[in-house]
Amino acid sequence: MPANNIQGTAGAGSVAINELNQWPNVIWQPLYSSVVLPATVTGGTELKFFNKAVGDAEGTNSLTEFDTNVQVGGQIPNGEGHIVFAIAVTLWDDSIITAAKMSAFLQNSRAVLSFTIRQQFYLELPLYKFTSGHGVTGFSGTLPGSANNGAADPRTLYTLVPRPVKIGNQVPYGVSVRFEADTAAPAADARLFIYLEGLRILPVYK
Repeated sequence: MPANNIQGTAGAGSVAINELNQWPNVIWQPLYSSVVLPATVTGGTELKFFNKAVGDAEGTNSLTEFDTNVQVGGQIPNGEGHIVFAIAVTLWDDSIITAAKMSAFLQNSRAVLSFTIRQQFYLELPLYKFTSGHGVTGFSGTLPGSANNGAADPRTLYTLVPRPVKIGNQVPYGVSVRFEADTAAPAADARLFIYLEGLRILPVYK
């Protein structure tokens, strides 16, 4: 049985880098969530992320580990925590489309991304500000897979350093993307991914 003795995982808020050694069992493990885009995202639409867990229904299907690694919808599991260092955004699709078309969606959409913990805003910026840090770049041909906004380099990520943000156990959190104008999706069933890059705080087993 895990010893539920993780110190400081109950709350939320920014932490200093030198405070990270207070948690004895941490791994680098991004949280990620995704939503299938409609053919046209109408103005006023707000897409919600991290509110559904693996196995939850999405249309006629169920979310798998490819779609998300959220274990409890809308909150961190009991006894765990997550420290967010950066936020990444990318698009994925299994059809043959151009990387340029996918990147254009991220760069040109009039959309705002909001990151909240306990309904408090910790970050709110236009979608085009967020890169993926990975993906296809420098190609003009057609290809399946993912594409990014900006250079496919982890150094381009929008980071929260030097004050990363901690989400404590069972603390509600979420990310939403709100579209201000009608926006055509780059392909049918294209999937928009949000990554909360950072450290997963785990229980200490004895």
